[in-house]
Amino acid sequence: MRISVASSAFAGSFGDALSSCFADNTTGKELAQWIYVAMSAHPEMKDFSLVTPNKVEEISQTMGTLVTRLLTERCKAQAQAAVQNEGTEAFKGAFRSLGSLAMQEIMANRQSARR
Repeated sequence: MRISVASSAFAGSFGDALSSCFADNTTGKELAQWIYVAMSAHPEMKDFSLVTPNKVEEISQTMGTLVTRLLTERCKAQAQAAVQNEGTEAFKGAFRSLGSLAMQEIMANRQSARR
């Protein structure tokens, strides 16, 4: 399933290109797991989660590896152009887009929509 990336009001064309590259080089599974673990750490959600500390560490490491690959390999040219032309705002927008894609992935799943 391909999910579209919404452009940030603060990002320019370089930030948009970085966001698109991030979206093209991640999977829904990676993003859904990452956002779920992040959400389950919230004090209001903690009681509803059965995620073990070992699983949290595993998913965190997987996401760290993914982000490293995105910035240094898969989207290196876009990342360099974004930081040179738009600064840190481009990165904020690109990572905001990843979070948005993660939520879209969860909400687009028919099983989660039925609950």
